Amino acid sequence: MPIAGIINGYYRSGTTLLWWIVKSSNPDMLHLYEPLSPLLFSAIDTHQLGKRDKMHGLPIWDDYLLIPSDILDAMRSKHGDFTIVFNPSIVYPYLDTIDSIDKQVILQPNRMHFIIDDVSNRYSVNWVHIIRNPADTFIDLVKPNVDLSMPMIERLAEGKLAVVNPDYFFWVGDMYRVISRNFAIRTDKNDFFGKFLIVWTFSNLVPYYYAVLRGKGKSKGLIVYFEELVYEPVRVAESISKHLGVRINYELLNTINRSEAYKYSSKLESITVRKLDELGLTEFAKMVYSHCSSSLKPEWLGGNSSREVVLVGGV
Repeated sequence: MPIAGIINGYYRSGTTLLWWIVKSSNPDMLHLYEPLSPLLFSAIDTHQLGKRDKMHGLPIWDDYLLIPSDILDAMRSKHGDFTIVFNPSIVYPYLDTIDSIDKQVILQPNRMHFIIDDVSNRYSVNWVHIIRNPADTFIDLVKPNVDLSMPMIERLAEGKLAVVNPDYFFWVGDMYRVISRNFAIRTDKNDFFGKFLIVWTFSNLVPYYYAVLRGKGKSKGLIVYFEELVYEPVRVAESISKHLGVRINYELLNTINRSEAYKYSSKLESITVRKLDELGLTEFAKMVYSHCSSSLKPEWLGGNSSREVVLVGGV
């Protein structure tokens, strides 16, 4: 049975939440978490069935242990440097091996942004890409590695705290280097927040272009927004279920925590708005969010309601 669907998104955008809901609702399928991660096989080699990941609190690697050993060995031999991929042919031998598994497989990569339409066409599958506003994404990009308070995160975004190794934060440095070269955009070498915003913008803009701008019927993609998943979970889950052809256990939607949306402070919002403008990315960021419900879209991304209105129940 072939690869059956793809759930993609930039890091800390809600991909794990969405993947876990789909996985729990479809136990008859294999659900492969982060198949392109450079850390994949080191994680698998030390994993025991049911062992919960420290960051997510979920047994995210379990389904790899259910793959026949000969196929898993073949996957290992064909797994390469997939940190950021612009040429889809690099991953095809590896994905072809996954496609040979005698069970339907859902993939949850965080690295297919620039090749996802090519991959979906090769394997004739639909895909979903989830987007979360950059301020909240930044908070959760930082916190798993360095548990900073909001004032400290604000200082980090302002460039008042030095970042020695940007790759410590979900490969921001490596991804920035490749994206900046491919899209001819640069920022100061010490501008960690600027590098993150460049990576966030293009990692979401390209899937948005595939799914929306190329026109109806020309892509197998669906764009969903984290804020809508949190505040309108039934509607969003129904659209994902229909698009991917998977079941959804709607009781699982009750586990979604609304406090995960609109976490950013007013100051971090201002810093984000200013930096997007400095980098010339404001219109791209608004474009990426153009299909999000106006009542849930932050004002600074073209919405109608402020963060404060949403949080007090204004939707």
